[in-house]
Amino acid sequence: PLYSLQIHNPISINYRMTEEAEGPTIVMDNGTSCFKAGKAGDELPQVTDMATYGSPVSNGQLANFEAAENMWENFYKKQGLQAFEHPLLCAEPLFAPKFVRERTTQILFEKFTVPALYSCPAPLLALYCAGRSNGVVVDM
Repeated sequence: PLYSLQIHNPISINYRMTEEAEGPTIVMDNGTSCFKAGKAGDELPQVTDMATYGSPVSNGQLANFEAAENMWENFYKKQGLQAFEHPLLCAEPLFAPKFVRERTTQILFEKFTVPALYSCPAPLLALYCAGRSNGVVVDM
């Protein structure tokens, strides 16, 4: 697959495919204790899973990519969605290591063939959800 990489700031990377997607954007948050995913614009996530396949997260970072792949695959299957039809907004921890972002991106583009991917720090998404573009987010 063809994709370009644009670095907007040190913690936010935008990956874009050259083709247009047809379906609504999917929002995923791998979370520390549970996986949440759904369509952008919905009030609540359609799936909240307490890591049925083993937690892919360790010390707040995505560590078990095989478990993550199983969770993502299960989400798309349960929702009857085709990953290649929907852009993906993926919440990530504030200081996610570069190799985690790169591996996640590789899996999502090569295995799931998502048409577009935006990885965004979870605290920034919390601000956007509250209708703000700046502020203080306390994550406990």
